[in-house]
Amino acid sequence: MEYALQLYSVYKSYFIDLLEIKVLKDINLDLKLGDVLCVMGPTGSGKTTLLKVASGFLKPDKGKVKLLGVDIYGLSQKDRIRFLRKNVSFMPQEDVLIWELTLFENVELPLLISGVPKKKRWRIVEDALSLVELDGLENRLPSEVSGGERRRILLARSLVFMPKILFADEPTSNLDSKTALRIVDKLLELNKEHGLTLLVSTHDPLVAEKLGKTILIRDGKLVEK
Repeated sequence: MEYALQLYSVYKSYFIDLLEIKVLKDINLDLKLGDVLCVMGPTGSGKTTLLKVASGFLKPDKGKVKLLGVDIYGLSQKDRIRFLRKNVSFMPQEDVLIWELTLFENVELPLLISGVPKKKRWRIVEDALSLVELDGLENRLPSEVSGGERRRILLARSLVFMPKILFADEPTSNLDSKTALRIVDKLLELNKEHGLTLLVSTHDPLVAEKLGKTILIRDGKLVEK
């Protein structure tokens, strides 16, 4: 049995001045390769921190995180970045598109930073835009498309390196129900057709129901499966 993600007794705290805020408390979690899992909980419950720790972008205070069997925080920073770039992507809940760039240029940006040759970059971006059904809008600015289309552009940018695991933090935030479910349908389609492993956070019960298997986090603890 191959696991995409394994968390062992993970803890994470933040400090505000001298006040310790315990965000994750003894988190244990397994996710098989090719599976879909939804993390549901209210704002402030620890969903975003859980995804950041699990995806290799935020080191826990205690515990172990394995991605595809690799102790991700046991790697050097250089090796961890290389491993994550090859296998993992993170779709943030914030609208982090650059508004002065076209949709094409926004999706292209991580490839440009990584030094991917121009012809290859363009082919990858065209494929990513096609996956999220935004062909023909590549020359528009983010201000010229809808909120749902901007979310799909963020999803396309998350897919340019064709990861094995996608961590999507509130991918339907600030969207109406119809648009939100369309985003979820696209995620499930990518899982079914491309084998993309998904760990998705949400506070929306409709999204959780559509995604299927759900765990609940509250006050930093997994309280229900």
